This record gives sequence, structure tokens and C-alpha cells, in this order.
Amino acid sequence: MSHGSQMLSPAQVLRVSVLALLLWISGAILIRLLTPLGVFSGGALTVLAFAGGVAFNWPTLWLVERLGGLRRQQIVAGMALGSGVAVMCDGLAITWAPWLYGGISEDLSRAAAWLLWTVGFGLVLAFIFERR
Repeated sequence: MSHGSQMLSPAQVLRVSVLALLLWISGAILIRLLTPLGVFSGGALTVLAFAGGVAFNWPTLWLVERLGGLRRQQIVAGMALGSGVAVMCDGLAITWAPWLYGGISEDLSRAAAWLLWTVGFGLVLAFIFERR
């Protein structure tokens, strides 16, 4: 059971939000680079991408905790904030700037699904990580 405040300070909110924006930009670039290689075509490479999304979350949790200056009981709040920032950016970009990801295509819908999976897994992992 966690003790102490789970609220993030204004400085923590700023640090986590900036980190989320940087991770979002990195993810958009990754999708743009991987899509032409067939990673989001629905085959075996897509399965590997989803597995990679799981692996991606371990260093992300560590970065959010360390660079965000969070205590253990703030990890879920930090990941929720960061995930919210990144998902809002994805929603805006997929709607009005899909060229950031390489354009509108069936692969983009799979890439968006991969983003949702990765973000969702990260939130679940944050709950587990915070309780350890």
C-alpha cells in the first residue's frame, strides 16, 4: 500500500509532460521509419512490434520516475499524465497531420492500434511497478 502524497508538484507535471512530448515525437518518428518496412502490415513484424511495445515500457517507466523526480507512489499518476499528453498528441496528429506518421493508410490504423496497446500496457505496468 502506498503512503504519502500521490499528487504531482507543478515541477513534476512540467517534467513529465515535456518527457511525454519527447517520447511522443520519438514514437511518431519510429512509426514513420518502420511503416515502409512493413512493420505495421499485419504480419509477423506487427506481432514483434507489439512485443516491442511491452519491452519499451520498462525503460519508459524508469525515465518517467527518474527524470520526473517521482516517488514510487507517484508512478501511476506520472504515467497517466504522460500517457494522456502523448495520446492527445496522437489524436491531433492522426486527425490533422497524418503525414507525420507517413500518411493515411491501413498501416497507420495498425500503428495507431500499436500506440494504444503500448500506452495501455504502460499504464497497467505502472500499477504493478508502483506496488512492488
